[in-house]
Amino acid sequence: GSASLRAIQSEVFARLQEITRISANAEFNGIKLMTYDTTEGASNEGIGITEDGLNLQVGLYADKNSMINLDVSLFSDASVSGLLKSQKGAMNQVLTKTKTGGVSTFNSETDGYLLVSAACANLKIITSGSGSSATSDFAIQTDKDATANKMIGFIDNAIKEISNRVTKIGAAQNRVDSALSAIDVQSQNLTSSLSTLRDTDVADESSKYIQAQILQQASATLLATANQTPSIALNLI
Repeated sequence: GSASLRAIQSEVFARLQEITRISANAEFNGIKLMTYDTTEGASNEGIGITEDGLNLQVGLYADKNSMINLDVSLFSDASVSGLLKSQKGAMNQVLTKTKTGGVSTFNSETDGYLLVSAACANLKIITSGSGSSATSDFAIQTDKDATANKMIGFIDNAIKEISNRVTKIGAAQNRVDSALSAIDVQSQNLTSSLSTLRDTDVADESSKYIQAQILQQASATLLATANQTPSIALNLI
């Protein structure tokens, strides 16, 4: 019934708003993690990501062999508009049949959410009047070219896009984890070497050093004496 479909539309509308809210607020250390607009010429000021992505130094030096690059695609816009961007052309052909009067394509977030949620619930938005007196209502969609099945297809593609991103992020995370493990081993080795130097018994080592010096000097004296013995015998003859 229309009441149930209207409830579905309200739920979808709220979900779409929440997806965009989460993407806009996902931030770490001043970096917007899910808002980079990959459109050519788009302004990405204040996001903290450049078109080259993000470089993490995981070695002792600042060269490329000590860097891991996180591709900019990992940070691309994950709002509803960003997730559906590649499908907007085809999706707008469906949305144009979802509303009578006013904007009927995904050109603005709020209006776009209303159109998408109505189409997903197989509803049509009927707008009457104009200006401040304009009113809107919902009716069951009868146009076969604007069915909920088509919108579900677009949503499925958006879910596939999310799955692809999760795979890429997981691969990047595993690579960083491997680098962290290597750094941890290196840190343990350096700490062990430092501990060996710091924990040395200076008094004991000094005694051993002096003992070694005495033995060396005694050996040198004996060797010198032994070398002089043949010459003494010759003098006696």
